[in-house]
Amino acid sequence: MPLIALTFPRTKLNWWKLGGEISTRQWNDIVEVIKRTRDALDTMYLRQFAPQLGVIDILEQVLIDAER
Repeated sequence: MPLIALTFPRTKLNWWKLGGEISTRQWNDIVEVIKRTRDALDTMYLRQFAPQLGVIDILEQVLIDAER
């Protein structure tokens, strides 16, 4: 699995949160990354580390939005 499939979504979620969770462009970027890497994405890994970054709720929402 490409390293980017593990680190990029985690980094983008944290970046979006630190930016005040207001950028529609950043949110759409995150959703697109999740959609495009869905098959290679290690969601167990992301769910394991999301609480440490304080982004578990954001991760769950982006996973829902990526399904649309």
